[in-house]
Amino acid sequence: MVISPFISNFQKLEGVNLLNSLTNVNGKSFAAYNYDKPLRQINIFFGTNGSGKSSLSGWLARCEPDSSRLFDTQYVNSRIRTRDKIEGVQILVGRQVSQDTEIEVARRRIKELGDDLVGLHTQQDQKRALLVSNIEQAFSAGRKQFDTTRIKQKQNLKQDPVKALGFWMDEIHPHGGLQVDNSQQLEERQQALETQRAALPTKLDDTQLEILANLQGLLQTPVTVPSEITGDNLRIWLEEGMKLHDMSAHDEVCQFCGNRFDATETASQIHHRLDQEHSKTLSSLRHSSEALQQTREIADKLKQILGEDDSGACREIIDMTKQLDVLIDRKRENTLLVLDGAADLPAKLHGMNKQIDDTSTSIAQQLHEAQRMLDNIESMAKSWIGSRLKEDGSSSQLASGISTDAKQIGDLEKQRQHEEAKLHDLESKDSQLQPFAAVVNRVFAGAGIRFKLAVSMDGRSYALTSVDDHGTITASDLSEGEIRLLGFLHFYYSLFTRYDSTNKTFDPSVKTIILDDPITSLDTDNRFYIIEQINSLIDDVIDSAPDRQMFLLTNSEYDFHSFAYHTDKQKTLRSIIYKSMQGDSMIREVTRTEFKNYSDYYKSEFQEIIQFAVRSPDRVQDEPACIQYGNKMRFVFESHARTHYNIEDTTAKALTEIKRCYGFPDSWNMKVSRSLDIINALSHGMSWTNAGSSRQSIREVQQAIRCMVSVLNNKDHQHVLAMWPQGCDQALLGAWANNIAQKTTLSKSTVSDKQGEPAGQEILTPQN
Repeated sequence: MVISPFISNFQKLEGVNLLNSLTNVNGKSFAAYNYDKPLRQINIFFGTNGSGKSSLSGWLARCEPDSSRLFDTQYVNSRIRTRDKIEGVQILVGRQVSQDTEIEVARRRIKELGDDLVGLHTQQDQKRALLVSNIEQAFSAGRKQFDTTRIKQKQNLKQDPVKALGFWMDEIHPHGGLQVDNSQQLEERQQALETQRAALPTKLDDTQLEILANLQGLLQTPVTVPSEITGDNLRIWLEEGMKLHDMSAHDEVCQFCGNRFDATETASQIHHRLDQEHSKTLSSLRHSSEALQQTREIADKLKQILGEDDSGACREIIDMTKQLDVLIDRKRENTLLVLDGAADLPAKLHGMNKQIDDTSTSIAQQLHEAQRMLDNIESMAKSWIGSRLKEDGSSSQLASGISTDAKQIGDLEKQRQHEEAKLHDLESKDSQLQPFAAVVNRVFAGAGIRFKLAVSMDGRSYALTSVDDHGTITASDLSEGEIRLLGFLHFYYSLFTRYDSTNKTFDPSVKTIILDDPITSLDTDNRFYIIEQINSLIDDVIDSAPDRQMFLLTNSEYDFHSFAYHTDKQKTLRSIIYKSMQGDSMIREVTRTEFKNYSDYYKSEFQEIIQFAVRSPDRVQDEPACIQYGNKMRFVFESHARTHYNIEDTTAKALTEIKRCYGFPDSWNMKVSRSLDIINALSHGMSWTNAGSSRQSIREVQQAIRCMVSVLNNKDHQHVLAMWPQGCDQALLGAWANNIAQKTTLSKSTVSDKQGEPAGQEILTPQN
């Protein structure tokens, strides 16, 4: 038979079953420890990190596991952080008011919305069926029209005909401007384009353009008629005659009369007459008239190809050339006339040539597209189906109607969900879980937290929902402070079966309440609220029953003084958990005088580390467990940094922030960083039991404490002097600071006979 080691701790005190003392405490840093002070109904313990608080809270919970309730980090992790749903807390808060009328209204509204949804779904299904029929008809017609079976219907036509219609619309392609209804039309169109290309006129050449470009100047230049006129017809006859004879010969036979003549002399005379200005003008007018005639023919052909709507420029050119012919005839009759009318002609001719090029390019592109379409008839058929559906107004109207119905259905579904949530909320108010949710939600709202608890559909747990969009969230969406607050409220209210302003009833099975660090650095925003709740809980414990007991463990000096501040001192025990010289956890009572002043504990810890720091090396080595002072140094520095500069992390990782606030020289960086590592390592459960390394390790602890005291002194000399214990040499502060600035090496040195450094003593200066 195994006898529990905890039974002896419970003693009957006037019929009350309370834990009277801490006897044979075991666990981690506690080794069969006995605390001789009688426990009371409210017991509050202060201890820095690593002092043994968690060991004690775990031991207390194991004393009476069935009647104990422990709040700690494990409680938060298991009940809140790793749960999708939070376990229900059943309490009664005042009178549960019936909501029958509101529930009936909500149910009726849900039924009306359901009926409307049925009607809309029926209407939407009818439109879907009609649209499916339209698409299937167009699809069948397209396959027949283009004599192909290689095209397939769009997927999920019946499930989503609107989407299928969109897919068919996406198949529409311009195809180079060609609009055909079947492959035969495509071939006919190709032949028509070939005919157009063959009939397309040739552009005016550069010579013709140059002749007509000079026409305006020719018409505006007056030319005098010479006394010996060489008529234009004669000029033409002479030019043709010169082409028939060898005009370089002196003895040439005339092809007209057979007589011989000097061709060279005759050519000279003919050239003289032909070179007259009047004769040149007549010749130029004749060439211009010929070029105008060619222009009219080109413009007329182009007009026939372009059609009536696109041939306006061609008609203008034809009309202009006719008008210019009249002007040319007048100029021939009287070369002295100054005429105008050909100034715009060059631009129009260049425009006509460009239009011929553009038309040729367009025809070539259409021929290419027609050939491509013939090579890929399936694409043409799909485009035809899409175009037919697009031109069919009923299909687009049906699609629009289906989309409108879907929006209305979505809106009604949201309304129904809202009404269902409202009904669930009304119905859950009769549940014993709802009061806890209501209480917690009021706390959250007051703290500005944007989520709330809602009773789950199973009626046995809670879900977290966002206040902003009512969506479900998980613990991973919350901050650490919000998780801790939610965990504390869950623990707090789970202690009661009824909770209102007039009646707070504890769960009768709860006899021992243990709070292990209920407020952490992550709960600073909610500190005052939680302290108020804990103090209220303390009063409730005292008022409820004499056999209900409470244990509070904290690492915050502020919280230690705030808990049960106005509570009956006869029912409250305050104690401090600390480490002995051997590294074991121990407990001592805090006297009333010590408790009255917040600074007493801080000052006493400060003076203890100074008294240790000024010791000589041989005195340090006589106390192998004096590395506990690293923990005290961490407490002092952390308290100062948190109070004055809001620095929560006082480890080497925060060296940059610590240096910014305390302003020590750059040359101190390495030793300050090393010192922070040492005091923090010693504060979190590390033990130094190796006798071979004990001598150097203890010296390192002392050097680290001297370094950190120097950091405080560098920033606030008067503060350090105010904390300095009597009988200790203040001049050592300067020596410590100088030592920090020196390069750290592992070497032997002999120091003078001063307090803390005896003459002739060889010491090891630790190397970082």
